[in-house]
Amino acid sequence: MEHIWLEATRLGLAFQPLAVAPYLFARLERGSGEGFEEEEAETLMQLRQWQDHLFGSHRGCAEVLLFRLAHAPPPRKRALRRRVESIFSVERP
Repeated sequence: MEHIWLEATRLGLAFQPLAVAPYLFARLERGSGEGFEEEEAETLMQLRQWQDHLFGSHRGCAEVLLFRLAHAPPPRKRALRRRVESIFSVERP
């Protein structure tokens, strides 16, 4: 995924991961659908079956992670990042 993202960036393309589906499917399948209305769960199950059919997915294997590529202007602002030192500390022996 990182290599694809970096290559897209090198080619001047915008790259946007669409990672919500694996989380929703996990909640549906391994979380007993907790938090979903019955209609929502049915819709998600249909989407899951469609995705499995489309990509030849098999349960128990890695999830399909979709992404969007587009021509877009460069971002006007960069995302804020915390300095590594503010998150991690290294104790020397």
